[in-house]
Amino acid sequence: MSHYRRHSLEPSIDSITNRFRDSLNFQRDDDDVINKPDFRELDYPLKPRVSSSAAATPAASGSSSSSSGSASGKPSVTSQLAKRSHSGELTESGSATPGSGAKNRNPKPGHRRSASAGTPLIYSGLAFSPVKNRGGASGATSPSPGVVPSGNICPSGKIPKTGMASRASVKPETLFTGNGNYGHGNIVRGGGGKSKPETRDPEEVKKAGNDMYRKGNFSEALSLYDKAISMSPENPAYRSNRAAALAASGRLKEAVKECLEAVRLDPSYARAHQRLASLYLRLGEAENARRQLCFSGQCPDQTELQRVQTLEKHLRLCSEARKIGDWKKVVTEIDAAIANGADSSPQLVACKAEALLRLHQIKDSDLCLSTIQRLDHHHHHHHHTQAKLFGMLCDAYVLCVQAQVDMALGRFENALVKAERAMKIDHSSNNPEVVSVLNNVTNVAKARTRGNELFTSGRYSEASVAYGEGLKFDAFNSVLYCNRAACWFKLGVWDQSVDDCNQALRIQPDYTKALLRRAASYGKLGRWDDAVRDYEVLRKELPGDSEVAESLQRALLNKSEEHKYLGYNNEVEELVACKAEAFLRLHQIKDSDLCLSTIQRLDHHRHHTQPQAKIFGMLCDAYVLCVQAQVDMALGRFENAVVKAERAMKIDHSNNNSEVVSVFNNVTNVAKARSRGNELFTSGRYSEASVAYGEGLKFDAFNSVLYCNRAACRFKLSLWDQSVDDCNQALRIQPGYTKALLRRAASYGKLGRWDDAVRDYEVLRKELPGDSEVAESLQRALLNKSEQHKYLGYNNEVEEVSSLDKFKTATSLPGISVFYFKSSSNRQSEAISPFINTLCLRYPLVHFFKVDVDESLALVKAESIKKAPTFKIYKDGEKVKEMVCPSHKLLEDSVKHFLL
Repeated sequence: MSHYRRHSLEPSIDSITNRFRDSLNFQRDDDDVINKPDFRELDYPLKPRVSSSAAATPAASGSSSSSSGSASGKPSVTSQLAKRSHSGELTESGSATPGSGAKNRNPKPGHRRSASAGTPLIYSGLAFSPVKNRGGASGATSPSPGVVPSGNICPSGKIPKTGMASRASVKPETLFTGNGNYGHGNIVRGGGGKSKPETRDPEEVKKAGNDMYRKGNFSEALSLYDKAISMSPENPAYRSNRAAALAASGRLKEAVKECLEAVRLDPSYARAHQRLASLYLRLGEAENARRQLCFSGQCPDQTELQRVQTLEKHLRLCSEARKIGDWKKVVTEIDAAIANGADSSPQLVACKAEALLRLHQIKDSDLCLSTIQRLDHHHHHHHHTQAKLFGMLCDAYVLCVQAQVDMALGRFENALVKAERAMKIDHSSNNPEVVSVLNNVTNVAKARTRGNELFTSGRYSEASVAYGEGLKFDAFNSVLYCNRAACWFKLGVWDQSVDDCNQALRIQPDYTKALLRRAASYGKLGRWDDAVRDYEVLRKELPGDSEVAESLQRALLNKSEEHKYLGYNNEVEELVACKAEAFLRLHQIKDSDLCLSTIQRLDHHRHHTQPQAKIFGMLCDAYVLCVQAQVDMALGRFENAVVKAERAMKIDHSNNNSEVVSVFNNVTNVAKARSRGNELFTSGRYSEASVAYGEGLKFDAFNSVLYCNRAACRFKLSLWDQSVDDCNQALRIQPGYTKALLRRAASYGKLGRWDDAVRDYEVLRKELPGDSEVAESLQRALLNKSEQHKYLGYNNEVEEVSSLDKFKTATSLPGISVFYFKSSSNRQSEAISPFINTLCLRYPLVHFFKVDVDESLALVKAESIKKAPTFKIYKDGEKVKEMVCPSHKLLEDSVKHFLL
């Protein structure tokens, strides 16, 4: 983000200090980032001690903390300075403050003196510093190498010489550490071997905080900035730096508060205004962002202004779409606004959630809202101007949306609390939308409570009326429709119960309770085909629910008795086959096979000697053979399955029933795919074999054998995560499938997931107690489990890698790993370091590592690193991308690309 030049934004005072500094300043660059502390920005000198002796002599005014080291200057300037400080020195209210000396304050980190200046000095005020930093530099030349300018108050201890390797220095220069009043900043020679005492200089504390910030230790940086603020509470630069650390930690609203305090202390502090504008932009508050960019009528940075204008455009289009109910357009515009930089805006997230709610994507809406941090109902007092969206205060709008989503999901008490909070926040503006939401939530909650009380007391008719009253205030509340359906069910009005369940499912398609009630109502109406369809869906969603399993089995058994007037006659074999089919659909494959084993061998000539009965539109013998074929196929007996399917087709040839034809086609195609896959696997063509097994799964998506076979292919191809997925599918269909359990355990071992591998091998050890291979595998897994490396846990900070072995271990991690090769002496490395820490917080599922190229020479050589910063991205142990000096956007886009 570009910065304003301080001298173009803030007024200057014609002082000796200013004119001296103007003659020394180099032109600064405009490419540093707004959201960072003012590194070594020596903007605010410490308030000097009042010295009566200093006030007594005219020379005192020339030895202030902002002095250039010369007492020369216009008499009028001297008199002006004398008026500003009783001691003859410039205090924080004088020209050294951001408001008055802004022209000379260099917001870039650090200054540099010319090579002819001799031994460098650190200056705690505005004039100069020996450190050259990445944003640009300013220089100052002493009158002579042997002369120290008077009046420069320096922090005690050794004076750093960063960036001054070209200068010779015999001894370090230190301040005398006695208890005297050094108003003139006298510098004396001191030994460099003694430890430095704890500093009482807030500038030194601030610098330490800046160092912590650069290293990504934001909590430590915050602690140091707090200490500096406690020592000098009126210094706006410390507040601004604290805001940068808060923003980097994701605490944007606290950062806003600190920036507001900084500009309160110094209304002309351009950097704080810029930082505040950037924060408001991220929070989606375009109006406040524009106000900060254009403060005091100054010309704003055009790049930032363009971003604000783009945000305003998206918000305007969003508002227009919302008015006409074009909710898909609302989602599009909100996504565009977030992509433009408003990535931490609760009100924009809430707006997207509202649009999803109106599109009946209730769970997506709730998931969207879950990303919003819990609002502190006091924080709106921190803003000098509360932002609005659609005429509502932002916090009130967010709470209104949350209330409506809670209400849609049946969390009525939560909805009522949030609606009341929204009304409390917005009480002064009395916005009609907020009032309407509160009224609706209140009335719906009352109707639901009243209905529940009546239902509990057995007054079902009155309860249905109460729920209907609630629907007058929220016609799309799926919970009220489902509750009313329960009333109709109790009253025996099952068709109306089905209607209300249909309404609830149109609004919330995966509403389990509504699906259960509809299935039960279908059963009462004798519509067993519909009941079976609903129960099969429920069985997939609730695989461990025994009640659903029993209901499905009853529905399948009753399905055979539907439409008795058609003349269907159920014989024993057909009923047993029907039960076996039900077990098969419930993935109880062994029970299904056991059930079929009770059927006596069918005489396939029987249909020639007597009229054949039908079941479900199929000849009974054909139906039994179809069920047997499907159970054989599920258990991997493909040849038997093909034979029985062909027999079923032969028996049913004249009837040409579509179910028999479908079973025959599926069995034939699955058997062919399995045979082809086995041939390819045997010849070592594992990738083609995997495709062949996949073709078979298109005809039988619940064939555990094909999933297990494809898992073997993927294991051979080192696609161990996919191998685990296929084994999981096979075990969901057939929980006791030993071969799938063996393959999954082996895949877990390859992935380094030793906890999971041990768990599977322990199950196998119980099932196969005499298997020596399983016993050995379990022992190996237990040994490796103890060596599970720490990187398997997700971290919220960048980890350091210093050795080649550790690097190889880190690259083999599952998931995404980003390696950042940096150099502490490299300006670009230092500039991007805070952003790496931000990415680490933003993407907790990604492993971030840093390698110092100056300290890990062997690793740098092995990885052929030529320039810093270099980034390498690995996915599941494979390098997928390498970048040198990427932009922030390119780096983040690359991480997101491989993460998704």
